Amino acid sequence: MAVVKKAALASVVLASAATLFVFTRDAESSSNGARGSRAESLELAGVDAEAVGEPSAIAEPEREAKREFVPAAAPASNTAQDPDIVTVSGRVLDPDGMPLAGAELFLTRLMYDERLPKDPLAVGKSDEEGAFTLTYRKSDRRFKLAAERPEMWRHVTVSAFVPGFGPDWEYLATWPQEKALKLQVVRDAPFEGRLLDLEGRPIAGVRVSVASVGATESGSLDDFLRDPARSEPTKYLEYPPSHELATETGADGRFTVRGLGAERLTRIELSGETVTWSSIEAITRSAESGGERTLSPRGRQLFTSGFEWVLRPTRPITGIVRDAASGEPLADVEVRSQVIAGVPYMTDMVRTRTDGKGRFRLVGMPKGAGNELLVMPNDELPYFMQEVEVPDPAGMGPIEVEVELTRGLWITGRVTNKATGEPVYGRLHYLPFLDNANAVDAFGLIGGSPRVPGGTLAQHHYKTDADGRFRLVGLPGPAIVGVVAIGPYMQGAGALEIDGRDEEGTFATFESPIPASVRWPTAMRKIEPGAGTTAITCDLEVDPGETLTVELVDARGQALEHCEVRGSAGRASYADLLDAGPKVAIIQLGPGEKRVVRAHQAERCLGLAAIVTLAEGPRKLVLQPCTTVVGRLLDEAGAPIGGVPLEASSYLDFDRGYSAESEPDGRFRLEHVVPGVPIHFYARSEALQDFAQKIADPLDPTGGVMDLGDVVLTLR
Repeated sequence: MAVVKKAALASVVLASAATLFVFTRDAESSSNGARGSRAESLELAGVDAEAVGEPSAIAEPEREAKREFVPAAAPASNTAQDPDIVTVSGRVLDPDGMPLAGAELFLTRLMYDERLPKDPLAVGKSDEEGAFTLTYRKSDRRFKLAAERPEMWRHVTVSAFVPGFGPDWEYLATWPQEKALKLQVVRDAPFEGRLLDLEGRPIAGVRVSVASVGATESGSLDDFLRDPARSEPTKYLEYPPSHELATETGADGRFTVRGLGAERLTRIELSGETVTWSSIEAITRSAESGGERTLSPRGRQLFTSGFEWVLRPTRPITGIVRDAASGEPLADVEVRSQVIAGVPYMTDMVRTRTDGKGRFRLVGMPKGAGNELLVMPNDELPYFMQEVEVPDPAGMGPIEVEVELTRGLWITGRVTNKATGEPVYGRLHYLPFLDNANAVDAFGLIGGSPRVPGGTLAQHHYKTDADGRFRLVGLPGPAIVGVVAIGPYMQGAGALEIDGRDEEGTFATFESPIPASVRWPTAMRKIEPGAGTTAITCDLEVDPGETLTVELVDARGQALEHCEVRGSAGRASYADLLDAGPKVAIIQLGPGEKRVVRAHQAERCLGLAAIVTLAEGPRKLVLQPCTTVVGRLLDEAGAPIGGVPLEASSYLDFDRGYSAESEPDGRFRLEHVVPGVPIHFYARSEALQDFAQKIADPLDPTGGVMDLGDVVLTLR
């Protein structure tokens, strides 16, 4: 680490404020651009590594407003002759604001699939003036894998690391283009702790790993600690592989993590052969009392450096995984946690694999009722996942579990854009009809519902490759194969060609995670392979849909500008309008689709929620005064209930609705509720007897203040 010519370069930092960040934003990409040099190593098992060109841009209707994650035009760069190249330039500073030489720079992309390597797009070092320039290509093949956002090439993080300091980083997709890019590392604050068993004895050999780190714009956690629910850190970092932070406890049970930086919020995972896997949130501060917990109003535990934590012992789970029909053991099958008893959320962090005889041993889950496993075949075995409830017999000895996996058939195909024929990225879903006897026999009811096993993980496991190809597991009998594509596409393409919809447009299928309908997934086809079929082809086409232009006006017919419009694009496009009007293009509409469009003008507190269709949808939306909903939450004894999350939504067309939280005195306030459709209002909390309790009957916002008075909730 070298700091060069601090005094002389102070003026350089100020003078270069307008030229530190160049992020090209050309309208089209070169289809013949160079590929990433390590592209062949990035494929999922069984995926052809042959390079493909960038899909042609889809023509969108001309519109007056920006959409989320689309930065304003950047200054011209010296790579303008090659629009496929993105150039990222900036400067690294030390904690005092002086240029810092020798900092390691990384460009990393958002990762949504753990099966893919996390290798950086580019690496480099800052020069003697702290300056750096890194480049990458929009056509890099890696952006076509796990592409969970449109234009994945924008979703890149630039980070700087210097030994002895905490890193700094920025997310390029949301970085203001007019603002110079600077990365300012922070002073380090070593984080220490001690891990004990139930008898207070130190535990050696526990792995302590940093899962994530968050920072605030101000560089201080003061606001967060005063109000954790409203002042979360604004940016989080996923460490590059070369800088992942992990250590182990010593014989005295103590550990020290260095490199997080001061005033950071971090999530730390604890694991070992003898202990239950645990995850804690911590702040890189030392408590005056030596590490006491900080409790937020909602019971959130935040640890400070110097804390002590008692880990529960693990109860090993052993067993064998077999083919359900033949009884033959299955090798190389992953067995992972799905629910860990005592952990209030689903987690798959405890894992192992079966050996050549189909046997496994899993450590990291505790004794207790409620443990669940998810058993996952590898990508070359055509078996369905299986969810397994773990029994809790007396004692602490190993629990033996036998798991049977249902063998299916391979469904292969390719997802393309109907308008261009280009490949499309998406997640695949298998949705057998409820009258499919093979599915009924294989799945039965899971958690009381007819759903395909695998839970959330199953919906993110089967994906297309860079050429739009896919392979997933199915069964003989009638089913719908669907794709959830991220991008400018209408929802439910192909649904009208399939019989069996109810009045709401929903099919009688198993859930994965919901039944198929005219609203979900993006595109679908019906298949009906016969008994004995081992493979079937099912290609899918996504459809850009149609465009309807509407005008936003007030009650006097005056055109309205600067409106926020939700629902202007299809559900999975991540493209709500943030500054729209008076004319708004409602895009990706399908025939018969009923889209809920919610417009809001904050300055005048006007709004409207309207159902728009191609055939009968209104061409002019008249915004009306919004409503403010107030009230107070009490328990059955009349005491106020604070910190309870509140949710209000029409529940139409995946409407995201509104959210708030009750204050310590129990009072709540939900502002800018737009009229047009009834609103369902619920409190949702683990502290309630029922996780979701109704606040009021459906509300009809008509303007002004709507006082619900005292609302009594039942606590656990």
